[in-house]
Amino acid sequence: MGIIDSNSFTLSCAECGVKEDVAVHQRGSAYGASWQVGPQLNHFDVQWNNDGLMGPVIETATCKKCRTPSEVNS
Repeated sequence: MGIIDSNSFTLSCAECGVKEDVAVHQRGSAYGASWQVGPQLNHFDVQWNNDGLMGPVIETATCKKCRTPSEVNS
């Protein structure tokens, strides 16, 4: 089983300048596949929506250092 698809996200905090990149992968084969669950991050508290169809997406992200809502780019 290999990686079939990926979603990449860059999170950044405008307040303290922290940035973090994360990727989630869909693994499988021609016979079936599944998305990995959105991981915990080092610098941000993240709420994931793991709907399964288009892969996990970030609903909210907050900087762990200064508690500021964070910008998410995909």
